[in-house]
Amino acid sequence: MSSDHKTMNKQHTTPLILNGKPENQDVRFLEKVSLTSLPRQKDKEKLYDEDWIQNLIHNNPRILPVEELESAFFPLYPVCRELKTPAGYLDNLFVSENGSLTLVECKLWRNPEARREVVGQALDYAKEFAGWQYEDLSQAIQDTTGASGNVLFDVVASEVEELHETTFVDSVSKNLSRGRFLILIVGDGIREGVENISNFLQKHAGLDFTFGLVELGLFKVPEEEKYIIQPRVLARTYTIERAVIRVEGIQVKIESPETQNISYNTSGRRTNISEGQFYEELSTVNSTVAQELKTFVDDLTGLDITPVFGASSLNLRWFPEENLKMNFGSIFKTGKVDTGVSNWIPEKIGKVTLGHNYQRKLAGLIAGAHVREHEKPSCWEVHRQNQRIQISDLLSVKNEWKKVISETQTEILEVLSS
Repeated sequence: MSSDHKTMNKQHTTPLILNGKPENQDVRFLEKVSLTSLPRQKDKEKLYDEDWIQNLIHNNPRILPVEELESAFFPLYPVCRELKTPAGYLDNLFVSENGSLTLVECKLWRNPEARREVVGQALDYAKEFAGWQYEDLSQAIQDTTGASGNVLFDVVASEVEELHETTFVDSVSKNLSRGRFLILIVGDGIREGVENISNFLQKHAGLDFTFGLVELGLFKVPEEEKYIIQPRVLARTYTIERAVIRVEGIQVKIESPETQNISYNTSGRRTNISEGQFYEELSTVNSTVAQELKTFVDDLTGLDITPVFGASSLNLRWFPEENLKMNFGSIFKTGKVDTGVSNWIPEKIGKVTLGHNYQRKLAGLIAGAHVREHEKPSCWEVHRQNQRIQISDLLSVKNEWKKVISETQTEILEVLSS
């Protein structure tokens, strides 16, 4: 369950505007304001409110920093507002092309009671969703929007080419049955103390959600009637073991553990939904390879390589310098591997041959493999039988692969230090 009360906390300073050349620059700090303090809207006799926030994020889903929270849920496609559920009306519902659902509650934080209520309410929505079949969700969306047909699929299919309806429906159904959601509380002026949400999270055993608090920081441009909105993640949860399941005769009981333990893999890394989905889908191709890859990735932490899980791939990321991101391979859920990404940083530092050498060494480890050369130096990659190699090919020589990675790291560091 992704619900660690020891959440990530980010502090933000006031943005500023710089005008003019560096030697003669005019600096203007933006003024922090609250949505509730804004003047009345011209077309409405009320202040900016939750309804305004709902409209804002529905029409501009990119304002939500979802990729920073859980890449598996990015990008967001808006489905509807005010979705009717047995627990009440969910403010905003979004979906990604891989069937991941994001549930959003919007709130202007006027008092502590309202803050506590909205957190509990959002989790109640997730609990209701987890009890639905795809048909239940589809019917609720139809009732809300007045549209007919498979609205959830149609929303994404209108933006994504070659989206397969059966695969999409299966993915959504699986996420519903596992309670796998991204739950966001979005508001203005979220105060310290709201992040202490463990009491609410503890009541929802059995779900596999990530919970995030997103503040829409509002700043006024000096001497102008313009405002800048700065979305910022105040907190996010990590995977946590929150339920003990006991079998007594024919009864299954779910109990809260005496102490909450954050879930780690063998390397001590915190896991998230994106990682879980990646290995789950790779397991449908080859379960043995998925487990072997997981063990290998954990072992790579000794080389300072960080696994970065995207919507469709796992990237083996290394930072030779703070502003350089080396990728030793993009591994897709199908099992195929793009080794060409390892050329990018060598090319950037003027030594693309280091990337080509990495490709050649990998090809030399795999029977029948070769380096497919390209007119663009950054596009060289390892192929076998005229297609990208499989991760199983590399895992069969994992110790040698690890050695090649280490040698390439040394070569790059020598170039950077010279």
